[in-house]
Amino acid sequence: MRLFRHIAQASILAALFFCSCSKEQNPVQGEEMRISYNVSIPETKAPVTADGAAINKVWYALYNADNTLATKYAPVDFVGGNARCEVVMMRDRSYKIVFVAQHYSDEATSAYPIDAQNALIGVPQSPQANTDKYDLFYGTQDVTASGSAAGSIVLDRIVSMVNFTCSDEY
Repeated sequence: MRLFRHIAQASILAALFFCSCSKEQNPVQGEEMRISYNVSIPETKAPVTADGAAINKVWYALYNADNTLATKYAPVDFVGGNARCEVVMMRDRSYKIVFVAQHYSDEATSAYPIDAQNALIGVPQSPQANTDKYDLFYGTQDVTASGSAAGSIVLDRIVSMVNFTCSDEY
């Protein structure tokens, strides 16, 4: 009888051990991939490409294929008409990358407020005349993370400086 109990206990322990080892493993969702983007703007008559004083930051974000925000990044410096933006995404997934180049008066205050969650760029609360600090460039790129570790984009100008000239005759 005692031998039968030991055999039964050993069988139960072996069954528990076997069940615990045969659990289904969660598959890895994908491999992370880093793409380094060179962001630039087209040559213009405005001094924006000459010294980069008016456009000094590039804000960028990564959106999923269904247009939901995947991640946004801290703005990077825009110097001499170029910026380097590092984008991290999962391999073999489709994304849309959005880049916005504009003037920042400090690290957090941009000329045009950006609502990343709703993919909106707002209008400035109190814009100033005769300044190129309200130039705005943007670009989007659909991408599927695969083999390339580098990319580039030239942003389009959607808002330009408006000059107001007033004299006594006006």
